[in-house]
Amino acid sequence: MQDEIDLLDLGIKVVGFFRKIFWQLVIAAALGAGLGFGFFSLVPKQYESKMLIQSEKLTYSLGKSLLDDLNQLALEKSWDSLGAKLGITATNAETIIAIHLKSPIDRADQLKESEKSSFEIIVRVYDLTKLILIQNGLEKYLGNNHFTLQFETMKKEYYLAVISKLDEQIAKLKIQQEQFDAGKLYVGGKDAAYYFDPSVFNSRILDCELKKLKYQDSVKLVKKVKVITGFMSFQKPVFPKLRQSVLVGAAVGVIVVLAIALLRRLNKALKSDSPAA
Repeated sequence: MQDEIDLLDLGIKVVGFFRKIFWQLVIAAALGAGLGFGFFSLVPKQYESKMLIQSEKLTYSLGKSLLDDLNQLALEKSWDSLGAKLGITATNAETIIAIHLKSPIDRADQLKESEKSSFEIIVRVYDLTKLILIQNGLEKYLGNNHFTLQFETMKKEYYLAVISKLDEQIAKLKIQQEQFDAGKLYVGGKDAAYYFDPSVFNSRILDCELKKLKYQDSVKLVKKVKVITGFMSFQKPVFPKLRQSVLVGAAVGVIVVLAIALLRRLNKALKSDSPAA
């Protein structure tokens, strides 16, 4: 019974405490919300966007290392060096806050390096209008390291060698076709059996021509880094956010008033408990 009376008395005191400072809390919340709105209005907006790239030879570890170098330059505010690496001006480089690499595949950490051929590049910037410049710069920067350059050269040389062999094969088939038409590939003259069906030449030549076209397209498409989806200009900033800024401001205002009121209450209690001088 005594415990119930004590709890009831405590509850009455707590309600009374909050009733006394209610309007102070309201005013503090309003002022805090206003400060939060001011923070949102004055602080430079930060935007984030993603680009999906693909590369047969750019590994996740290598790509992350290359982007870490860019982030370090941004952290040090070495805008001239950062701009030079991306092929953009120092002024445009100043809009970059951070650049990160991640694999879009779930559980990418369990994949082998050779299986990670697609990556997401996440960039945070102050100015959305610079995204296309940054995208082009990143594509060149990631593709112009020694490892990927060597891969591109080897791949093109391979395709060109295959095309050369196909040209030789086509030339031989055309010579044989001319010999066949002239009756030189018959056994025992035109009235006897022959070695080849006439349709074989056309079908084999067509097959070689189609393969040649395929490899010619492959030469054109060989790129160290391919952009699958470029950066999108999303208009909502990721920082600061209006709702978050206002709520945090109001919460801070309430906490400050509560802290001051509790300190005053505690100070008053200590003075009342102290023996009279």
